[in-house]
Amino acid sequence: MRNRRAKSPDALARLFLDVAGEVPDDMSLLRMRRISGALNLRDNDALWSVIAVLEYYARLYEAMPERIRRAGDGGFDAVRREAEAATDALMSKHRDALARCRETIKLAEDMTREHEARYRVTLAALNEQSLKILAERAADRIARAAG
Repeated sequence: MRNRRAKSPDALARLFLDVAGEVPDDMSLLRMRRISGALNLRDNDALWSVIAVLEYYARLYEAMPERIRRAGDGGFDAVRREAEAATDALMSKHRDALARCRETIKLAEDMTREHEARYRVTLAALNEQSLKILAERAADRIARAAG
């Protein structure tokens, strides 16, 4: 009756380790024993290697959704970090441009005040000269009229 039973857990675990390169968990051992029972395999049956390979692939497929999720999370995090870095760089450039604009506006305001002051001084000098000339002409006319 021993020949009709599934391989011992140690032999089955060794076979799986040889095929997959890793130790099977209890769930894998249970599945392989269930399959061997359904197929009525003997200890020396060649299908044991196929079952070990199929179990290895089953474990890979079970792990795939989690691996895909982790890979996606890392990709999303990388994209988010890149977007944050690009946003930070753009905001830095924006702040620099804004500071330059403020400096330009201040410079323009200072120049406008300086030109207004010069204009006022020049206008006052012209007014003074004009009044002086008008006063001289009026004095000349008065002198001619009196004289």
